[in-house]
Amino acid sequence: MSWVLLKNSLIVSGLATLMALGFGLATALWLTGLDKRWRNGVLAVAAIALALPPFVVTNCWLHYLGSNGVWRGWLPLNIASVGGTIWILTLLTWPLTLFAVWGAWRRLEPAQLVERPLRNRLGPDSVPFVSTRTGRARPGGGAHIRAGG
Repeated sequence: MSWVLLKNSLIVSGLATLMALGFGLATALWLTGLDKRWRNGVLAVAAIALALPPFVVTNCWLHYLGSNGVWRGWLPLNIASVGGTIWILTLLTWPLTLFAVWGAWRRLEPAQLVERPLRNRLGPDSVPFVSTRTGRARPGGGAHIRAGG
């Protein structure tokens, strides 16, 4: 094994993980605002995407964007590259993040989603460098932040 292979493996796995986390988190956030019917449809699509075998997904992308692919003249991307590998792995794993984040958000109670204003949570004069009584900067004001509420 060479260092180039290790570097490529770490780049592919790291970027695919970050992109899958981003896509899954964005989709989970989008799902929270949908109606129940649309939400169930998107969850079904995510479940189908997760259930597809990796070789079927890879063969599909090679059919469309491979060296002799159907879309090759219209969209000149090389799917048989490091970027293409990252893209395919991202599309294979984003539903894992979606189901984990959406399941955790579903268990939250409405009382946990209500946010109190910063001033009430920290109390008077606990915001650094600013006095809430006078509105002016105070010397050494950033030395403490009071916890609790």
